[in-house]
Amino acid sequence: MLRATIGIVMLGAWGILLARSSVRDDPDVVTANHFSSSKLPALSVIAPSPWRLDFDERNGKLTSLSPGAQLIIQTSLVSDSADADSLLKAVLDGRQRLQMFQDGPVFTEVLDELKSVGAVMTAAKGSMAIWVVRRVGQIFTVITCTSVGNRDAKTKCNGVLSSLKWRPLEPL
Repeated sequence: MLRATIGIVMLGAWGILLARSSVRDDPDVVTANHFSSSKLPALSVIAPSPWRLDFDERNGKLTSLSPGAQLIIQTSLVSDSADADSLLKAVLDGRQRLQMFQDGPVFTEVLDELKSVGAVMTAAKGSMAIWVVRRVGQIFTVITCTSVGNRDAKTKCNGVLSSLKWRPLEPL
């Protein structure tokens, strides 16, 4: 009975994710200024000039670069975090070992209809904003925006992040 209930919940979660996705059944596009794919990280973004996109298909990681900033989006199965808050805490703890420290409270933000939790961290050379989005089950997307020389990481990547649309995930 428990397995049947879990199966029904997981199917329902996949259905919700598919219904909430803004981009459906579109062909994959991977160029220097446009990415759209249901392969991990399963999203669509447009990079306005001077941003440039680079897709690491093997690791499911999308990187976008502009002068003074870097945006990294990665989606993966996370088996040791129960929720986005726990995963964010683990990411923040790891960054503190790199001499980055949280600057302000944890925030929530909606990214294309999905809730994210995030935080801003600072270091001597700049700042980093981190967003964690639970996609479905234990699949999470972690977004980091790094700003070199400034403390504006939460807004520095808005040019790309404002175009973000979630795509349905291909089966893992």
